[in-house]
Amino acid sequence: MLNSYILIIKTEGGEREIFVSPFSLHSKWRPDIKPGEIEILYFYGQMQDDEYKAMLEYEDLDEKFKSERYIMNCGQDFEKHYIGCLHVDFDKKLYWDWKGKLDNNMSEQDVKFLAETLFNPESSSRPVMLFTPTRASDINLDRM
Repeated sequence: MLNSYILIIKTEGGEREIFVSPFSLHSKWRPDIKPGEIEILYFYGQMQDDEYKAMLEYEDLDEKFKSERYIMNCGQDFEKHYIGCLHVDFDKKLYWDWKGKLDNNMSEQDVKFLAETLFNPESSSRPVMLFTPTRASDINLDRM
């Protein structure tokens, strides 16, 4: 499980929910998890879109997990939700080196506002938990 949060930011295009993760969810490589400070944050948009909600209908999950508090990873393509990443220094409240999409959905001004929202303790956010439920069909009980 990954405890994280969704920031609610107001952009030129309107209000958006941005999922913030210390891990690259769309990477093909296993994350290099080391104790210490977070140096890069990854941002994803519209994680709970119509396709996601339709997928939840077919999953045999407890109803409490089909809420805004959780995001199920049941094989989603996180690449399509990826917005970009920033290097951050929370102690000095600095950000730099945006790598991601700059388009109609995310302008330079939106990136600046997103970064400033990260350091604002009054910013609007909500906790969210991302996890991959293990389906009964995924459990291999055969001996190796």
